[in-house]
Amino acid sequence: MKKIIKVLLLLIILFLVDNNIVNAEVKNHIIDFDKKGSIEIVLKDFDETNKIEGAEIALYYIASVSSENNQLIYKYVESLNDCNGNLDDLTNPSLVNDVNKCIINKEISNSTKITNKDGIVKFEELSLGLYLVMQTNDVQGYSKIEPFLISIPENLDNKWNYDIEAEPKTDIIRLMDVIVEKKWDISKSRSTPESVTIELLKDNEVIDTVTLSQDNQWTHTWNQIEESDGYSVREKVVPEGYTVIYRQEGNKFIVTNIRTLVDTGQNYSICFILAGIGLLIIIFGIIYDRKNKYE
Repeated sequence: MKKIIKVLLLLIILFLVDNNIVNAEVKNHIIDFDKKGSIEIVLKDFDETNKIEGAEIALYYIASVSSENNQLIYKYVESLNDCNGNLDDLTNPSLVNDVNKCIINKEISNSTKITNKDGIVKFEELSLGLYLVMQTNDVQGYSKIEPFLISIPENLDNKWNYDIEAEPKTDIIRLMDVIVEKKWDISKSRSTPESVTIELLKDNEVIDTVTLSQDNQWTHTWNQIEESDGYSVREKVVPEGYTVIYRQEGNKFIVTNIRTLVDTGQNYSICFILAGIGLLIIIFGIIYDRKNKYE
């Protein structure tokens, strides 16, 4: 009898454990629409050595969410009903751009926070739905992160996760200033062209052009462009009669034009004068010789 009781107790325990497991699995697969979620964003540079402090992150609520056959169904908020971006496939690379265009000049609910010294912002007590994340300011030395979408909840390992973490570090790029200065190594009496066109190259490919003149003091700065050792500059058309010399000092390029031939503008006059004097001497010499012969 005792054995039967033990067996029954064991079966009851197994049933309860199994039932709890089943209930937990069912619970994990059912979305709790009364639940609130959170989004934590960590910004780091490309090699994860620096945490980006001072980045202003805006969070836009763009779509509500419902469930059908355990699949998430999104519906644009009322102010975005005219948006053509298809929410059926959030992996579509063009969707973010479509949504971004839709929110321009629209009154869309958003919240902004600034990353702390650890490069972190966290938005809490968020309604379930689809959010657009974007950076709204510039941080010295880095480009803005590309906008991206986040869903609350998300399916993670067959479980609904309501607290989302994102690290868009691959979209953060170190930036630098590149300066070009034009110099003329010629006689002060020789006038220079009114302007020249300088090309900026990266890895031997032209990425921008700029016109230098007295109006901009023959200098230009490309502000906050992607950091690279592959930059160089080139004078698009070297003025006739000049030779160009390039020199680099750190992130500054100096383009110097020198006269191809020696500036002899004044020497031509001297030559003519000397030639005239020589001719007069010859003539006087001839006259003098003839006069001596007659005498």
